[in-house]
Amino acid sequence: MSGPGGRGTSRPSPLHDLRGLVRALLFWQLAGPGVVVGALLASASGSVSSTPLIAVMFLGVVVMIGWTIGIVVRMRRLDARLRDRVARAGSEIVAGTVVSVPAPARVLRHRREPRHAPQLLGGPAEGPADVVVLTALLPDGPRRVAALVPRSSGVQAQGRAAVVAAHPTEPDVAVLDARVTPDDLARATADPRWSTDRLPTDLAVVGGGSGLLVAVLWGLAGLVAGGLLGAGLAVALS
Repeated sequence: MSGPGGRGTSRPSPLHDLRGLVRALLFWQLAGPGVVVGALLASASGSVSSTPLIAVMFLGVVVMIGWTIGIVVRMRRLDARLRDRVARAGSEIVAGTVVSVPAPARVLRHRREPRHAPQLLGGPAEGPADVVVLTALLPDGPRRVAALVPRSSGVQAQGRAAVVAAHPTEPDVAVLDARVTPDDLARATADPRWSTDRLPTDLAVVGGGSGLLVAVLWGLAGLVAGGLLGAGLAVALS
């Protein structure tokens, strides 16, 4: 987002950098239709018989189905790895084995977390957990972090102010700080950096406007590549 997705780690994070994933997904999303279109265009020349045409079009449909399954599997794996990382690195913050960084934060979104227990710094964490994504104002700039919070904490509402303890080396991990006072939350809400700093956005995760344009070009490349493949196969099999 505001910095490299691998700040402190070489692993890609869905909170910070999805440029490569989005480009690959757009490429393969349009490759399947490209195969079908290429085969149809080749058949327009009259040199392609019906059986190879149907076979190549079926291949295009298989690519489209494979893309649909692949994106679901890929996104679930990314999400599961993020949650596992939050649970592991968050436990290091709670145990005090790392020196965490306190930061004002605002809630962006949340989901239920059925597999991991909630975490709190300076307080008991009981009951079911939610994984919450927040924008945190760190000393090196705003970035998005995820935290496992008790569902009973009531901090999950979008825009809700909080104070988190961010992991020093895992750029997408934090723990909700339960030691804060109402004055601490008031200061977090009124922090001037909310209006002066450039906050991470959903668009920034794909590289901003220029990154989105590059992703679209990758999609067009998939369409062209699929078209050439479909046309070539249809002609070769006839």
